[in-house]
This record gives sequence, C-alpha cells and structure tokens, in this order.
Amino acid sequence: MFSAQALSTDGMPVRETVGAWHHWMAGLFHGLQSDVYGDTHFDGHLNSAQAGDVRLVRLEADRHRVAQTTPRNALHSDAPYLKIVAPWQGVASVEQHGRQARARPGAWAIYDTTGRYVVQNPERSQHLIVLVPKEGLAATGLRLHVLMGRLVGGTAGISRLALEGM
Repeated sequence: MFSAQALSTDGMPVRETVGAWHHWMAGLFHGLQSDVYGDTHFDGHLNSAQAGDVRLVRLEADRHRVAQTTPRNALHSDAPYLKIVAPWQGVASVEQHGRQARARPGAWAIYDTTGRYVVQNPERSQHLIVLVPKEGLAATGLRLHVLMGRLVGGTAGISRLALEGM
C-alpha cells in the first residue's frame, strides 16, 4: 500500500505558521516536540509517503529543532522505528545516548525513535528522512544500539549505496 501527504506553510497567515509547524511535527511524528529558536514566523514544507512499512519524508524548512523527551513505549502511539536523516542542504545535528552526530550533505545519521533524542537544524535545511521499522532490523542480530546517534558517511562503500538508494 502507498499513501502520500503534503503540508506547506505557503499561503498561510504569517502568525499561524509556527503553530502549524508544531502541530504537523507532533502529528506526523507521533508527539514529537518542536521549536523554531524563538522565531515568530516559519516557512516549512513536508512531503510524506508511505510504502509498506517504510515511511519517507522530504522536509524543507527554516531553522528548527525537534525533541523526543518521552520514551516511545510510554506514548503507546507508533510502531518502533529507526529514523535516518540525510541532509541535502543544511546540517542535522542528532543527539542520542550521549553521542552527537552532525550530518551535512553527503552523509546521514541514524537514531532510534523509541528513545530520547534531539535533532537540531540551526539553519534552513532540506532533508530526506527515512523511517524503517526497528523490528525488521533487530531480527537480523545487529547490535543496533551502538549505531544510534552516529554519523554514517555517504561518500563511499555501502553507506554511499544506501544514501543513493534512499
């Protein structure tokens, strides 16, 4: 099954753009908290598509940050996912498990949506976000927890193939 959704602040009254962004991030990512560094207006676009169990999101937005402060199992709202952020423009700084990864174009970072995390986008950004069901990868026997909150290069080897595939 394939489904798609597009959200944009284009044409909205300026005073409503920040609230709309907060609402969209919380709805699309099941309770995710967001802020826009105190800015009073916001320009943002989200295009989301779901193909089977994998969700793809193209995000283009002014500076913002998001935080998951409550472990996902406490929210009872969404299947456990691993989230990959691959910037096309700007930087995504991911913090999880005491680690910080700064992904720029040509690289990507991975984190676990069931744990606490923060992603900072301190400048206008354009990112591809891929949500992969955690269960499928956990069943492979990979030690996933050591990968979370880490930068994955995208310039060579399997990480480049994965980036191009995304």
